[in-house]
Amino acid sequence: MFLHLFTFEIRYWLRQPMVYVFLLVNILMFTWAGASDDLTIGGTFGNIHKNAPYVVQNNYGIWCIFALLMTTAFVQSAAIRDFTYKTNQIVFSSPIRKFDYLAGRFFGSFLVSLIPFLGISIGIILGSWVGEMTGATDAERYGPIVWSAHLNSFLIFAIPNTFLAGAFIFMLAALTRSAITAFIGAIVLLVAQLIAGTFLSDVENEHLAVYFDALGYGPFQLITKYWTVSDKNTRSVGLTEGQELINRVIWVAFGLLLLAITYVRFSFEEKVKKVRKKRRELVTDDAAAAGKAVFGPLHSLPNVTLNYGWSAQWVQMIRVFKTDFWGTVKGTAFIVILFAGLLNMGFSLQYASKFYGLSSYPVTYQVIQLIRGTLALFLFAIIIFYSGTIIWKERDADLDQIYDAMPHRNWSVFVGKFLAMMGIVTIIQVMCIGAGVLTQVLMSYPNVELGQYVVEFLVIDLLRYAPIIMLSMLTHTLLNNKYVAFFIVIALLIANAYVWTPLDVQSNLVQYNASPNYQYSDMNGWGPFVASFAWFRVYWSLWTSVLAMAAILFWVRGKDSSWDSRLLGAKQAMNGTNRLIVTGLAVAILLVGGFIFYNTNVLNRYETAKVREKQQVAYEQKYKRYAHRPQPRIADVNYTIEVYPEKRNLIVNGDYILVNRAATPIDSVHIVLPNRLDYSINLDRAKLAMNDSLLSYRIYTLSPALAPGDSLRLRFTTRRQAIGFENEVKYTKEVNQNGSFFNNFDIAPQIGYQEQGELSDKNDRKKYGLPEKARMPKLERNCTGDCMDTYLSNNSDWVMVETTISTSPDQIAVAPGSLLKEWRANGPDGQPRRYFHYKLDHPSLNFYSFISARYEVARSTWKGIDVEVYYDKKHPYNVRDMTESIKGSLAYFTEHFGPYYHKQARIIEFPRYASFAQAFPVRCPIQKASALFPGLILKRTSIW
Repeated sequence: MFLHLFTFEIRYWLRQPMVYVFLLVNILMFTWAGASDDLTIGGTFGNIHKNAPYVVQNNYGIWCIFALLMTTAFVQSAAIRDFTYKTNQIVFSSPIRKFDYLAGRFFGSFLVSLIPFLGISIGIILGSWVGEMTGATDAERYGPIVWSAHLNSFLIFAIPNTFLAGAFIFMLAALTRSAITAFIGAIVLLVAQLIAGTFLSDVENEHLAVYFDALGYGPFQLITKYWTVSDKNTRSVGLTEGQELINRVIWVAFGLLLLAITYVRFSFEEKVKKVRKKRRELVTDDAAAAGKAVFGPLHSLPNVTLNYGWSAQWVQMIRVFKTDFWGTVKGTAFIVILFAGLLNMGFSLQYASKFYGLSSYPVTYQVIQLIRGTLALFLFAIIIFYSGTIIWKERDADLDQIYDAMPHRNWSVFVGKFLAMMGIVTIIQVMCIGAGVLTQVLMSYPNVELGQYVVEFLVIDLLRYAPIIMLSMLTHTLLNNKYVAFFIVIALLIANAYVWTPLDVQSNLVQYNASPNYQYSDMNGWGPFVASFAWFRVYWSLWTSVLAMAAILFWVRGKDSSWDSRLLGAKQAMNGTNRLIVTGLAVAILLVGGFIFYNTNVLNRYETAKVREKQQVAYEQKYKRYAHRPQPRIADVNYTIEVYPEKRNLIVNGDYILVNRAATPIDSVHIVLPNRLDYSINLDRAKLAMNDSLLSYRIYTLSPALAPGDSLRLRFTTRRQAIGFENEVKYTKEVNQNGSFFNNFDIAPQIGYQEQGELSDKNDRKKYGLPEKARMPKLERNCTGDCMDTYLSNNSDWVMVETTISTSPDQIAVAPGSLLKEWRANGPDGQPRRYFHYKLDHPSLNFYSFISARYEVARSTWKGIDVEVYYDKKHPYNVRDMTESIKGSLAYFTEHFGPYYHKQARIIEFPRYASFAQAFPVRCPIQKASALFPGLILKRTSIW
C-alpha cells in the first residue's frame, strides 16, 4: 500500500502545472543570473567564475529560504488533500495502515518538492551557454562545469533542507488539518532561521552555526571563509567536510523526530469540536423551548424608508471596512504571523546600540532602518496574502451569490476592503513605532524622535504600500483563480524590481510605484528630497486611484464571471459619475506626469547608468591618447566661494597659477570639467580649440607655447543652480540646507586627462573591448617622472590655498588654513551674508574641502596649535573625547614622525549623505554617525 500511495502522489503532482511553473521560474531566474550581471543572486563574486562550484553552492544555499514556500505548497496539500475534497471518511474507513498512508503522502510530496531545485543547476548551466553565445558576458568569466558541485549542493542543501521543512510542514498540516496552519508554520520556520542568522552573525558565535543553523548555510560559510579565488573556482563542500556533516546529521535527525511525532499523534478518527459551555446552555434552552406555543397579540410592522443614496453607500463602505478589518486582525493566522515578525524584529533591535563592534545610542533613523529590514518580508507576505484573501472571502465561503444580490454599489465594497487592508498595514506600522520607541527607552536613549517615526512609518511607508495593495487587489479582481492571482502578483512585483535594469529604464515615472531615494539626516531632516519625493508620490497615488476604478468597473457580481460579461458590465458602468472620475484622473495624471517630466528631463538632466557607462567608454577611447601629454601643473590657488544653502546654489570663482614643470614647451592645455556644472573659463593667451560638451572635455591652444619654467593664470567660474527637482536628487552632499561639504575636485576644472573618468570594473572593460587598467608603477630608488604625481592628482604640486567663502548668516563656513578674518555684509543679491577669509600656512596636497553648516565649536589648544571640533548642536556627544584624541595624535606623531606644520587641527561634522571620514590639510571631516555618538571613541586621528 505504501508503494501505491507513494507513486500515486508522484503521478498526481506530475499532472499538475504547479511543479513545472516552479521549475520554469527557477530555470529563468538562474539563467538570467548566469548570463548577465543585471540580476545577481547571493551577491557578486568579482573574479570568481559565474558558474564556479562556490557560486553554485551559494545559490543553492540562498535559494533554500525561498524554496520553503514551494515545499510548503506541495507538502501541505498532500497532507490535507483528503480533508479538502471531503474524501477523508471514505479513505480512512478503507483497510489502510497509518504508516503507509502518512509515509506515502509525505515521501511522494517530498520527492516532488526536489524537482524545482533542478532548475537551479539547469539555469546555471544554461545561463553559462547563453552568456557565451550571445556575448552578454565574456567567455573568460565561465569555467568548466564541475558536476560534483551540483551533486554536493543537492546532498547538503536541497535534500536535507526540503526534508526538514517538509517534515515540519507535514506535521502541522496533518495534525491540524489546516492549510493556514501549514503556511504559518513555514513563516515560523523562516523566522527561526532569520533569528539564528542574526545571532550567528556575531563573530563570537559563528562557530555555533554547526549546531544551530537549520539550513546548513552557516557551516558552508565557515568552511569557505578563507578560500582563495582558485579554491572557489575548483572546490565544493560535500558531506566529507566534518562541520557540514555534523550539521546535516543533526537536522535530518530532527526531521525524523518530527515525522515520528506525526505518526504518533495522527489519527484516522474524525475530530469532534468541543462546544463552549455557554453555547451548550443556549442550545439546551432552545431545545427546552421548542414545542412550546407562544401566543401574543399581533403588531403592525413599522414603516421603513429605504435609502440607496450616498449616505447609505458610505455606511455600507464603513461596515465592509469594519467587518474585513476586525475579521483579519482578530484571526489566529494574522496574530501568529505578526508575532513571528515582531519576534524576529525584537532579536534584531537588540543590536540597535551596536555600531562597528562598539556601543552607541540607538538613534531613531538607525532603529527605523533595522525595523524595516527585519519586518519587510513579513509585511509583504501579509499584504500579498490578505489582499487576495479579502477579495475572495465571500466566494471562498460560498456566500457570494447572497452577498452580490444585496443592494450595494461596487465601489462601497471595494473601497471598504481596500481601507481594511490599509488599516491592517497601519496597525503593523503603529506596532513598529511602539517597538522602536520601547527599544530606545530601554537603552536609555534621551532623544526619541516621535515625529520621525510618524512620518517614516505612517506617511512615507503607507504611501509606498498603497499602490502594491491596489495592484494585488486588482489582480485578484480580474483573475478568476485565486492561486493563479497570487502567483501573478508575486511575478509582477519581481519583474518590476528586476526588469528595468536590463531595459536601461531608471525613470520613476515608468517604474511602478517608484520614487527617488532619500536619506534622512539629523542636520537636515528630509531636506533636499522633499519636493521630488512628494511629487512622485502624488503621481503614483493617482495611478493607484486609476487601478481602483478598474477594479470597481470589473468587479465580479454573480456566477457569470466570463470576460464578455465583465466587459459589458464595465461599459455599462462607465457613465455618469464613473466617467467623470476616470476622465478627471486621466487629466490629473497627464498634468502631474507632464510637470514631473518637465522638471526631471527638461530642467534637469536625466541619464541612465548605461548611458553614463557608455560615456565613460567614449571618454577613454577618444582622449586616452592624451594621458601622458605634458601639461602645466597647479602651483597656487585662490578661491572666492558663495554658498547659498537654502536654495542649494553655489558660485565658485577660482584663480590658478599654472607652471610648466616639463622640459619641453606646452602648446595646449586639456581641461576636464567635473559634475556637469556650469563652467566659464578664462585661460591666459589661450584659444578654445575643441569643446566636447557631452564628455566635458576641452582643449585650449596656447600662443605662444608655455616655455619650461614659465607660468600663466587660469581663471574660472563654476555655478551650480538648483532648478525644479530631479528624478534622483543629486549633489546632496555637496550643497544642502545645513552641512554643505564639497572638495576642489567637485567644483574646479581638472588639468589634463583624468583616469578617474574611466571604467574601473574589469568585466565592464572587457565587455567594451577596453584593455586592463595599468597598475601603479613599481617603486624606484631614483624616481623621476613616476614620482611626480600623487595617488590623488596628476596635475599639481604642493600648493598654497587662499579662500574667501561666504554663506548664510546663521552658518559657519570652514576652508583650509588659518582664519584670517570674519565679517558680515550684504551679498551680491543684497541679502545679509557671513564672510570668512582663510589661508593655508604651509604648502599642502591639492586636495581640500569646504564646509558650511550651523555649527557649535569646541576650541582648545595644544602647544600653540588650535584644536577645534565643529559639531551640530544636537550632537554634543564624544566632543571631549575627540578633542583629547586630536591632542594625543599630535603628541604621538610629532614624537615619532616629525613636526606638525599647520596651526590648526579640526574635526568637522557633515550630514549622512555620505558615510566616511576623510583627512584633508588641517581638518578631518567626519560623517555624523561615524563618531559623534557615545561609545564610538576616536583613538587617534591623523591629519598631517
